[in-house]
Amino acid sequence: MGGVSGAVAGQENAQDPVPRAHPARNAIPWIFACEEGLAVDCGPWVHTQGLIEAMRSRGHAVGVCLGTYHGGGVLRRVRDLGGVVRRFWTLLSGPQGVVHARLSLFGWLLAILSRLRGWVHVLELNGIVSEELALLEDPRGRLRRAFYLFSERVCCRLSQWVVCVSPGIRDHVVRRYALPSHKVVVVPNGVASIFFEHRDRARARERFGMGIDQLWLCFAGGLYPWHGVDLVVEALAKLPPKADSVHFMIAGDGPEQEALQRRAAELGVSHRIHWIGRVTHEEIPDLLAAADMGCMLFRPVRSIAGAPLKLVEYLTAGLPVLVSDVPGCREAVLETGAGILVDRPSPDSVAEAIARFAEDPGMWRSRAERARAAFGARHSWDQTASQLEDLYGSGNGEA
Repeated sequence: MGGVSGAVAGQENAQDPVPRAHPARNAIPWIFACEEGLAVDCGPWVHTQGLIEAMRSRGHAVGVCLGTYHGGGVLRRVRDLGGVVRRFWTLLSGPQGVVHARLSLFGWLLAILSRLRGWVHVLELNGIVSEELALLEDPRGRLRRAFYLFSERVCCRLSQWVVCVSPGIRDHVVRRYALPSHKVVVVPNGVASIFFEHRDRARARERFGMGIDQLWLCFAGGLYPWHGVDLVVEALAKLPPKADSVHFMIAGDGPEQEALQRRAAELGVSHRIHWIGRVTHEEIPDLLAAADMGCMLFRPVRSIAGAPLKLVEYLTAGLPVLVSDVPGCREAVLETGAGILVDRPSPDSVAEAIARFAEDPGMWRSRAERARAAFGARHSWDQTASQLEDLYGSGNGEA
């Protein structure tokens, strides 16, 4: 069974204002590129929009080159790629600057074009896509996984910098591709300003149909195997009678949804789970205001832990968290003192952590409220943009 620990840290008053953008010291041409389409309101889209807006507010001239492909076959993808390449080549014809690119299937082609034009190419890694595809166990994805591995390898080699959102991802790519350690840096996700706003708790609960006297755990995101939502479902069946007020709301959808619903019925806990479905990014602050604790548990099958955007959003919204004790999550909990860390999560260890939270939920909520403004200020998109500016201005990342 995994161990459970609570983090305690003294924090300052949480009444700091929402962080404001500051002009860049030296504005540069900046292109955000990804040949794949990004579905609106998904995690990658939120990340992309936040970073682009922060860069623009700091005075950078930002060009954006995104694909529109969301499925439909090889020919459609190739046609879309042709359009992306034409737009990208046109953007590169301007004054030289920085291309900041998300990893994508044909991202290696954009990296080659960037280098041919003399632009600095920066690769952004928010996860290890090839590993995630393997976990989905879709035989049709084997070839796609091989292409992503190829793209990842070539882009890591060609890029002057590789920007990772967590130490675990950084260590993985340094080890896998024998990259110089100074070339691979950690720049965490940021958080949107809407999460700094205080929302009415009673009104939010009424909106989502949640009992005012119940304790609500929350997960907001895609339902994938590595997110550990099934561990919370299993844990509900193991809670002691004194924790019978604990319920679980799930906002999102994905390939695991049917299996989760089936398992909840088998365990007899369906009545304690509220399926909200997919919500927009603008609705999530209200959702978090209605909740008592946010959950983010990486299953052991995922060996490389990221730094989930949702974890930063939970804490900035003043919501205590229940998370795996892994790099990228551990630091946020220790910084705020507003969460419970679970080492090697299992249904038993997660149930133990939930029961511990249920003993004094007000105490955990107070810690989160005290920490929210200071934590958010250090993890805003403006702060992320500032770190990238420091990186771009520090010279060539190649050995």
